[in-house]
Amino acid sequence: MLSVDIMMGEIRNWKIFSAAFGFTSLLLAGIFNVGSTQNASNLACSGVGDTGTQLCCQGILLPKPSSTHACCGSTSYDTNDHICCEDIIHRKIFASYACCGPDPYDTDLDLCCQGSIQWMPSSDWICCGNRSYSVAISMCCEDAVQYQPFPHYVCCGKQSYNSNIQTCCADGTVQYIGECGDGRTTREIREMNKTQTVPNAIIVRVSNSPNSGSRRTTWTLLMVLSYLITFC
Repeated sequence: MLSVDIMMGEIRNWKIFSAAFGFTSLLLAGIFNVGSTQNASNLACSGVGDTGTQLCCQGILLPKPSSTHACCGSTSYDTNDHICCEDIIHRKIFASYACCGPDPYDTDLDLCCQGSIQWMPSSDWICCGNRSYSVAISMCCEDAVQYQPFPHYVCCGKQSYNSNIQTCCADGTVQYIGECGDGRTTREIREMNKTQTVPNAIIVRVSNSPNSGSRRTTWTLLMVLSYLITFC
């Protein structure tokens, strides 16, 4: 009877030991990923690289059907007729295709401006921030496209101005030459010149002009034209 109790106790102890050992094995497997097929694949593929017949794409060993196949993320693709943009495979319709972020674009027709695909109607178009513009008629002022009718139009921050009659002041405003720091804006100076300076100048010139009506008219027109060129 005693021997039976001893035997049953030994069996119970063995079951407890086996259960504890099994739990410990499972715990170690979870920590070190022992027996994981994916981990074994990663270890087998790590450092293999391009062997000529296989590709290692993000730890996954893939077949390489031809020399033009390459990795795109965890998959492979043929670079002859596809393009990989940020791990996304796109069909390459033309050889001039390139990536602009995750999207493909035709470099013969478009520009990639800060991740945005923009129209390029001719070769004189370039990027200004995330937009495209023609350098023949416009200019880029701190990523802002501004119209440039003449070469003497230049940038002052994000705005443009006529450097023949205006200047870019230290505070970033555009004023007429010699007017920086007086507190007046360009609009106020322009309005003052229109309402005061120019009419008085025309009147004086006309009063001192020759008595001939036709020459007086010509002189007046020249002064008006000069005013328009200077202040408009």
